[in-house]
Amino acid sequence: MLEGKLTWTKYGNGEKVVLAFHGFGQHRSIYEKLGEKVENVSVYSFDLFFHGSNHLVTLSLSKRQFSEAIEHFLEEHGITRFSIIAYSIGVRSALAIVEKFPVQVEELVLLAPDGIRTNAIYKIATGTRLGNLFFKHLIENTHLILSTLDLFYKRNWLDKETYKVAYRLLSDPFTAHRVYNAWMVYRKFTFDTQKIASILNQYQIPVKIILGAKDSIIPAKPVQNFAKLLRHCQCQTVPGGHIYLLQQFLRTHAALLFTE
Repeated sequence: MLEGKLTWTKYGNGEKVVLAFHGFGQHRSIYEKLGEKVENVSVYSFDLFFHGSNHLVTLSLSKRQFSEAIEHFLEEHGITRFSIIAYSIGVRSALAIVEKFPVQVEELVLLAPDGIRTNAIYKIATGTRLGNLFFKHLIENTHLILSTLDLFYKRNWLDKETYKVAYRLLSDPFTAHRVYNAWMVYRKFTFDTQKIASILNQYQIPVKIILGAKDSIIPAKPVQNFAKLLRHCQCQTVPGGHIYLLQQFLRTHAALLFTE
């Protein structure tokens, strides 16, 4: 049983149901514009764990536990068919739902999708005992990791966007601990892209993938390779980097989503 319930807000009252998942450091209210701009949708926007009013009491969460919580939510609200929109780390939740409930998914929109390829640093920091101990030590001693970031940036081992994102997240102790908690709680949300592609193709689920032209956080190549495996996929690159991709896309393109 999932320790800590899902927290969400509904935007809009249309017939088409959309489950929405935001990225790290954001709030479920970020999808309010989607409910405002698209008349035919009801958007159920969920907090990431350890975000907003969601206070999970465990760092050991499985995809099965999450899927059971989603199943309970769907049954409680009488939802039988739905689309999904997800950004960055929120894509891990989206893919877990696709794995479990493919027959119910009408459409999938992924922006700067995390989870298509596991970052080596993330894998070491969350998946090995030594790496996790070191990661936790850095989080509890933020001056060490900030000094390391400065060094890497000065030597051009980090690009400007990655440096700015990391510095913003890790310079504040509260936010740094939220990074640790979020990384740890989603560490079991890993996916076989061949399997995911097979599911999406088998159930003929339309997929839209949005990438930022200057996004240095989510490498484009693995995502584009994944898109090539899909029979019903549109992969689009838009101006901008990673941080504000979701906000910018919703501001300029929200009215074009989920209209069919």
